[in-house]
Amino acid sequence: MRRSIALALTLMFVVSLLLVVVVAAQGGSAQRGGQLYDNWFKVVGASPTGNMPLWATQSTNTRSGEDTWRCKECHGWDYKGVDGVYGSGSHKTGFPGVYAARTKSVDDIVAALKGGTNADHDFSADMSDADLTDLATFITTAVVDTDLIIDPATKAVKGNATDGKALYDSTCAACHGADGLAIDFHAGTDEGPEFVGTVANENPWELFNKIRSGQPGEAMPAQLDPSSMTGSWTLDEVSDVLAYAQTLPEERAAATSAPTELPTTGGSELPVLPLGLAIAGLALLGLGLYRRTLLQNS
Repeated sequence: MRRSIALALTLMFVVSLLLVVVVAAQGGSAQRGGQLYDNWFKVVGASPTGNMPLWATQSTNTRSGEDTWRCKECHGWDYKGVDGVYGSGSHKTGFPGVYAARTKSVDDIVAALKGGTNADHDFSADMSDADLTDLATFITTAVVDTDLIIDPATKAVKGNATDGKALYDSTCAACHGADGLAIDFHAGTDEGPEFVGTVANENPWELFNKIRSGQPGEAMPAQLDPSSMTGSWTLDEVSDVLAYAQTLPEERAAATSAPTELPTTGGSELPVLPLGLAIAGLALLGLGLYRRTLLQNS
């Protein structure tokens, strides 16, 4: 089973690599496109107002404002929309995913992102042609069947955690810590703490996208970017790191605040003085008594 999964992932990687080479001539960046898919307005510095126009056509997802403009909110971290993880729960919109669109041309996807298919799906007012090309490049070259990597029912990752630890320690630990607890992603918010292990176990599809594309607005190595400090990882390697991340703690241990007590002896509540200090004190006391006696007899 492991061999067949590895073979399937290897074939996917080879096909994706060939597509990247073909699209590279058009100037598209799959890595940047993955960040745009995650949160495009953090990448381009825009501030969309109100709800995305298409949001009014659904009633199951009650989020509002900026969240409604994120590609992932409609199409899912697993890229399958209503046919995937976001087919139920609070994120459900009923919208299709982008997985089927990976076979389309970059030009066709860019046209759809400009409202060519639906006028309410027009992002051209906030995103440049280069932005839209990067997003389309991500869809056509980097979107994969995440079911081959993450079990949609159990969220278990089909990777080698031992191999993943070596990659994590050499690349991720410098910022996130060996235990993944160095950065709280929800710090400064009203939401509960969130760490690498938290995301890996609660939403491994999100971490999968971020490992490959990076975190929008942050200097995080992206494994779809061959020029990153670690180079690009294969899908097998990304899966291994994700599997290891699921072994990391999901929260920090509760801090202990027990007061430090002075040592006692024989049930006495009085502190025990160090032996050397006690002897020195007795010596000084004896010297003082001796000097007092000399003065009285002089």
